[in-house]
Amino acid sequence: MTNYNIVDDVFPESVLDKIDKFWRQASLKVGQREMFLDLESPPMLMVQPTITNLISDFEADVYLKSHLKKFNSNASFRHLERFYINVGLKNNKYQGHSDIDKSDLKEEEFYIVALIFLNPKCNGDSGIFIDKDYIEDKYNRLIVFNGFDWHKVVPPKDNFVRLTLYCNFSNRKNSSGPKTRNFINSKTNKFMQTNTYGREQDEK
Repeated sequence: MTNYNIVDDVFPESVLDKIDKFWRQASLKVGQREMFLDLESPPMLMVQPTITNLISDFEADVYLKSHLKKFNSNASFRHLERFYINVGLKNNKYQGHSDIDKSDLKEEEFYIVALIFLNPKCNGDSGIFIDKDYIEDKYNRLIVFNGFDWHKVVPPKDNFVRLTLYCNFSNRKNSSGPKTRNFINSKTNKFMQTNTYGREQDEK
């Protein structure tokens, strides 16, 4: 049986306001492909917050810790490994994947994913499958699940983008603390500013 928790309204308005400000100056980057060896699949678009963004702006350590503990009593924010923001666009193609093979974890080891939907203009036409269960994209919704469970992104069908903050937490012995994906290219801010909420961002 697939195990996951859904928490709506995980961040308070004060944090959501700071996240909104973050988007207005975020840089869009081209990241890895979903399947590393599948050269026909397009690379994913991402934004890389700093650890300062994650803690001071998003206050993720404050608002995620109790949900991590509820999912796995041994998990805490200090087990943070990777964190980044995925940007899903209309007509993106996803095959589905697991972040780690369960066989790679020892008996007491865990690999937990915390995924938060962050586009306030989403209209419910995107989301994620975890195994056979579909979970709709809803602004400020947190999903906590095991990274070894198969999951597949459902991209939007219109010009609104799917924004998700991804964080993984693990107590693997071969893990060496917070890490990020290696990016293979960079782009300007213009695309992000135009398409984040499906409309041109106001100048500030």
